[in-house]
Amino acid sequence: MDVFVRFAKSNWKWIVIVIGGIFLFLTSTVTIDSSHRGHLKRVFGKDLAPGQVIAANGEAGPQAELIQPGFHFSLFIHLTNDIEEFEIVEVPDGMYGYLIAKDGAPLRPDQTYADAFAPELEQKMIGDAEFFLRNGGQKGPQTSVLRPGNWPLNMYLWEVQINDSSADENERTTVTDIPPGFVGVVKSNVWSAVYFGDLRNERPDQPVKIVVEGGIAVDSGEVALAVPLVETGCMGLWKEPLNSGKYYINKKVYHVTLVDTRVVTWEYKGGWTNRQIDLTLADDGSLQQNEIVDERPVPESAADPAINCKVEGWDVPVELRVQVQIAAADASYVVGSVGSLQMIEDKILTPVIRSITRNEVGDKTVRVMQLIDDRVAIESKIERGVRPEAKKAKVDVQDIRMADVGIPPELLLGRKRQQLAGQLKEAYTQERIAQHERIATEAAKAEADQQATLVQAQIQVEVEENLAAAEKFKGQGQRDRLMLEAEGQEAMMSVLGSDNVMQITLQKNALDFMAGNDSLFATLIENADRFVPYIQVNEGFGGNNSLSTAALLFGAMNSGLGPWSKVMAKPYADEADTPASGDGE
Repeated sequence: MDVFVRFAKSNWKWIVIVIGGIFLFLTSTVTIDSSHRGHLKRVFGKDLAPGQVIAANGEAGPQAELIQPGFHFSLFIHLTNDIEEFEIVEVPDGMYGYLIAKDGAPLRPDQTYADAFAPELEQKMIGDAEFFLRNGGQKGPQTSVLRPGNWPLNMYLWEVQINDSSADENERTTVTDIPPGFVGVVKSNVWSAVYFGDLRNERPDQPVKIVVEGGIAVDSGEVALAVPLVETGCMGLWKEPLNSGKYYINKKVYHVTLVDTRVVTWEYKGGWTNRQIDLTLADDGSLQQNEIVDERPVPESAADPAINCKVEGWDVPVELRVQVQIAAADASYVVGSVGSLQMIEDKILTPVIRSITRNEVGDKTVRVMQLIDDRVAIESKIERGVRPEAKKAKVDVQDIRMADVGIPPELLLGRKRQQLAGQLKEAYTQERIAQHERIATEAAKAEADQQATLVQAQIQVEVEENLAAAEKFKGQGQRDRLMLEAEGQEAMMSVLGSDNVMQITLQKNALDFMAGNDSLFATLIENADRFVPYIQVNEGFGGNNSLSTAALLFGAMNSGLGPWSKVMAKPYADEADTPASGDGE
């Protein structure tokens, strides 16, 4: 202890310097994390003016200046200020931050929300508290919103609310998404400049500037519903709607109603019992009737049940399909006059459609069967009646069509029987034609299957015809030959006599026969002496002319027997062999 005291006495100056340095370092330096900002609250200084929260001129209290991230040295900063660190504000994508300024100029009497920031000043007005205070920033709820991103805000100045989709519809700080086929009708609570995406409009010269009063004439000569529409930026319902897209709109300041500008179909359907009489054909050809009952409930998607009409004393339910459309330019008028397309359907057009349909279908000139035969004409009459009524609410009726009509089945029975009888007659006729076609087809197939036989038979016919012709020609040749032979024999008979000619002819036929049978002829030659007679030839060729007969015989033998003629002539070749007298056998 004594050593420490002696050291302090001898080095008290250095000790004071070291302690002073440490004190100075601790009270004059500050280190801020990168995800935070340092906020100063001055302890000493002039008091703030009444109602003032943020000091911009060195007053005591919360300061407009922020300490940026990193190491900073400021002489005795910890002695003159209380230092707090706040995280930077992160706004997720698809959401926005609702801002409330704790300081600034007071709102005007006509204001409930502060004026919107111009896009080129928005970041500086929100991120720089001193700039906000010196450039007309207003205290209270803001019209402008905090867009997605990281914002180093002075939390002494700003209160930020970020509410997700779990909050109430008007409290959600989510992006306003207007899908394709829709427009957004804006009801504004402020008189302010407008900066919504590409939509830029400076503040009008008056809070409420009506540009449309209503009372517009339509085709029927009547006037439409009156509704005041204001210029964009005024308080009230804007005449010009927002086109499809995404907008960071303060939902506490602006209420956006989506209006479907596509063609929408309303169905008046169900809520009735459908009866039908079914006809069937019995085995004996008679017609049998069976009643079918079908309950038609009202679908959840239907605008209303089917419309019950009285036609010729019959209850006839009529189902309709009505196609309507709202033009984008008329969307604000629809919202201002009625509220929405659904409200127009429920409060205005559905009663009108039901009434006009009953009047047109139940007209005393209309017959029940015309609902089938003259549908187009009746649909046109209904459409002409509904269209001007819808036009009063700026709704265009594009088309009206009858869907299903509950015609009493008793009225359809006679027509069905007639149609069925006609169809049966036509079926029998077609069946008969089909049978004839089948027979022709089978015949053609059978003929095709026998084509080879038919060709062979045709060839055989041609062969037989050729053979018959050949036989004919052969017969004619034989006839001609016989005629010539007859003529020759007649000539021979005139010379030799009929007996000799007959004998010669017999002998020639015998020789012709033997010429075709070699073995038989050889046998005859060996026994010639038994068959050949000896003929005596008289020197004067007298008597019965036997010499002439022999000469003719041997001439015939030589001409008809070929090589055998020599054999036949051999017994007479030698005169010594010739009989000496004509007394031969």
